[in-house]
Amino acid sequence: MLQPGKNAELAIERVECQRLTLADRAFVAIGDINADAAKAVATQLGEKSAVGVVCDVRVWLQQLNLFEAAIASSPKKQIDIVIANAGLGGANDSIMVEEDPDQIPSEPDLKVIDVNLRGTVYTTKLATHYFKRLRKQDPSSDGCLILKGSTAGYIDWPRSRQYPATKAAIRDLMKCMRHTSLEQGTRVNVVAPA
Repeated sequence: MLQPGKNAELAIERVECQRLTLADRAFVAIGDINADAAKAVATQLGEKSAVGVVCDVRVWLQQLNLFEAAIASSPKKQIDIVIANAGLGGANDSIMVEEDPDQIPSEPDLKVIDVNLRGTVYTTKLATHYFKRLRKQDPSSDGCLILKGSTAGYIDWPRSRQYPATKAAIRDLMKCMRHTSLEQGTRVNVVAPA
């Protein structure tokens, strides 16, 4: 399951999905805030290989619908791998906006936190739930949860506060899960591109 956050990432994800579906005969569910983009990628991969579903990762019911659509559409009726890939960058961080100190400050826009952290927490909860269901059906099975972090979660990022904070939180979420989730048959890790 892939959850690209931006249409520009769909081209990159499409290549990886094609490799997975052709080489490994995987079924891929693609969730994107842009329904047409998600469905276009799924169509290119083929209806037997993929499904595209509209999914704003900030909305619990849309993520739940994505997981349910993945199971309903998958030939095996299960989810083995989840990639929490949605994310927004930190440009124009509203916390960093210079304001007149003699005025009442404006409320910050927390969309980056909502997408990067809330969305990842929702994805994580759903993934672990469906992995437990799979393990109940087949005790030898395991699930794989891949969280998308960033090097911004490891280093100083002076022009932004929300983005690196969310990426550090994602890394720490993985660290909190990695030992207990393994006992439950789930592998969890973070990829941290630059």
